[in-house]
Amino acid sequence: MNNFLKFIDSEIGKAIPANWKRTPADKLPGSEPCKIRAAFNSSMIDGKSKMINILALQSDFLLDENIEEQLVKLRNNILSENNLLVVICEQESPDDDNEVTAFVSESLKIDNPNFFCMSCYADNDWMTTIDGENMEDLHEVIHDIGSGILRFSGPTLGKQNVNIELMSEECVRCKKKIITVTGIVFPDIQSDKWDNENWQYYNQLVPLTALNTKYTQKLKKFIDELRVNDQSITSLDYKVNDLIDSKYLTAACPYCNSVRGDFYVSDYRMHYLHDLTSRISKDLQYHSIELDVDNELIETLSAGQELCAHACIMEWERIK
Repeated sequence: MNNFLKFIDSEIGKAIPANWKRTPADKLPGSEPCKIRAAFNSSMIDGKSKMINILALQSDFLLDENIEEQLVKLRNNILSENNLLVVICEQESPDDDNEVTAFVSESLKIDNPNFFCMSCYADNDWMTTIDGENMEDLHEVIHDIGSGILRFSGPTLGKQNVNIELMSEECVRCKKKIITVTGIVFPDIQSDKWDNENWQYYNQLVPLTALNTKYTQKLKKFIDELRVNDQSITSLDYKVNDLIDSKYLTAACPYCNSVRGDFYVSDYRMHYLHDLTSRISKDLQYHSIELDVDNELIETLSAGQELCAHACIMEWERIK
């Protein structure tokens, strides 16, 4: 066993109180060399205990296509059970990535409340950081995850309320005033009213064309109900892409039926993203709708970030 793995075992021992039940070594998920280092039940968080699995990857861990597939499968299996996977990588310094950290960052990491990754830096006595600035002991981070002090700030999987966004604009073809359905956002709070500055949405708007077809019927029905009282709202319909044999959801002008493409929507939204008054003036409107959110939608959400007052980032942070 190399020194890094001995260090990991020692830090896990320091982090886990006696009342956090540990999984016996012969019951740990995965198989060598992709085997969970330790697993334990957290303290009660919001009335529930969660199984936390720790995977340690030393810097000289040999990766090949088969091993990478095993690691992704291990991650998916753990997340499918609604358990938490904590990946800890060995790294020489914050500025010195290696093959393992590159794989974790590019292929294994997912913005998900059940996935957390970090590096321990050899040139800093194997301390770690969760904010990219402040170094701290690994056992403190593990303990804070297990006790619920360190939590994921972002949308969860499963049924939850998201917001459909509507934007006031002028149709580029017929020049009439319309209200365009732009996509959905994930608010950081739940509220009865959204025309205020007291909330943000995570990362970015997910445009209509990026939504899986599993959501489209419910969205179409919801918008049809809104249009009963306001015919200036764009209708929603499918468009077919013959090149890749797929269909996607789009909004169309209610007067001339021209499609409101992503490019035009994004360009026009820039007028409203410099501050939050567009919500109060209702140039941007939001309506809550319940969706059953899957990993694909979370990954789409995490693929970009709007740098504006309306948006906040999905991240792990300590509760105040």
